[in-house]
Amino acid sequence: MSFRPAVFPVLETARLVLREFRESDFNAFCSIYADEANARFIGGRKSRFACWEKMTALIGHWQMRGFGRFALENKATGAFLGHCGPSQTGFWPEPEINYSLVPSASGRGIASEAVTRVLRHVYQDLGWTSAVSLIEPDNFASRRVAEKAGARCEGSAAREDGVLVEIWRHTDPAQHMKASA
Repeated sequence: MSFRPAVFPVLETARLVLREFRESDFNAFCSIYADEANARFIGGRKSRFACWEKMTALIGHWQMRGFGRFALENKATGAFLGHCGPSQTGFWPEPEINYSLVPSASGRGIASEAVTRVLRHVYQDLGWTSAVSLIEPDNFASRRVAEKAGARCEGSAAREDGVLVEIWRHTDPAQHMKASA
């Protein structure tokens, strides 16, 4: 595999700019993982060192795959609100849409708005024909985000780390484009 600088497109919604990560995002990024309740379904609390490794791994995914998660920026204030985007590890056979928010952004429709825009990106720009979100059964907030984006639960499976997750299948490209038009 050869490496070349990743090209991060910039996507927008009514309230968000989906862009590359910046070092200035780091403190807000750490707030996602600082509180156990907020980090419960995304691997638990992390030290600042582990947050640095996580953030740089998300950037590295772009290098390895040519796509990845975007930093979510509040269009009005420039504040970092979280991250959302496509991923595909070597452990799961399908591409996945992931999202995590800083605690203050939760409950405002930010994740739903970002997921809807990311789905349009992966279908139109990357040519994907399918995407899932793997959600732990007790993660009711993420289940609501998936439902709002049109996804439906189609079963469950164990992830590579042994955690049981529900497989939420997002609408196909034609249905998504029609619904988000």
